[in-house]
Amino acid sequence: REMGEIDAIRPYCSGLDVVPVQKSGRAAILQAPLSLQPYRAVKLQSGHFRTVVNGVAQQATFDLIWVNFLEMLGYVSPQLAAGSTVVLDQHNADELVWERYAHTGRWFTRAFAYQELWKLRRFQQRHLSDVDVLLCVSEQDAEFMRARVPGSCQVWTAPNGVDLGFFETPSSPS
Repeated sequence: REMGEIDAIRPYCSGLDVVPVQKSGRAAILQAPLSLQPYRAVKLQSGHFRTVVNGVAQQATFDLIWVNFLEMLGYVSPQLAAGSTVVLDQHNADELVWERYAHTGRWFTRAFAYQELWKLRRFQQRHLSDVDVLLCVSEQDAEFMRARVPGSCQVWTAPNGVDLGFFETPSSPS
């Protein structure tokens, strides 16, 4: 199914490189405690993807770089970001999610969450300075992130939208 969707967008792209995620969630969970990177950065770590991004960066300059998820910022070098507007589509304030886990669940879940919070905060400090616009799906997440990004970064709320009318089942006649 996914390759069909990718093939459907090829006519609209001047170039398209697809790099599948190689690591399973279970493998990443086992490796994450041994890494200084957050769990999802470990899961999405790919030398092949870095090579593709670096190759594209050497061939062109960009007006806008759209980064989907915080952990993908690790692939945007300062040289690539220079002269471009970098937009981070964060979806969730991951720090809030890990804070919830840090206060609930079994001891190992809480321990993993506390470690993730430390790594995530470190990762954000290192990479959020390259972001010009940060998109959050809720005003609560946006407010939380405004306190964590440099003053030059604009934080916008872009809620996920669902046309509920489209999914509404017709009521049966009484």
